[in-house]
Amino acid sequence: MDRLSVDDAKARLGRHFDLPPQISKLLTLLLVMEFVSIEAIATRIGPSNPRMLIHQLRRRVLLNGLKIEIHNTRGYGYFMKDDIKAAFLGLPLFSAVNPALGVI
Repeated sequence: MDRLSVDDAKARLGRHFDLPPQISKLLTLLLVMEFVSIEAIATRIGPSNPRMLIHQLRRRVLLNGLKIEIHNTRGYGYFMKDDIKAAFLGLPLFSAVNPALGVI
């Protein structure tokens, strides 16, 4: 099976959950990276308020009954726990992808 690219994951999440591009990219970064710093969000997503994007993602989605918990660790950045990441990667939209993804 093929490895899923970050862009493909972003597109799948955006289509499946009807998310705006910036929010789906943020969700993808949270799934891919262990910690996502505010600087990483600003660099990879573009000129927007990173804290506002985190707030919008938290507020906007209880995706298919999945509770999104985004935690913040001072000095490291934002992260999602492994069980939440596993729940997302277990969704049918990722079923054609290698389940042993180290990185999306």
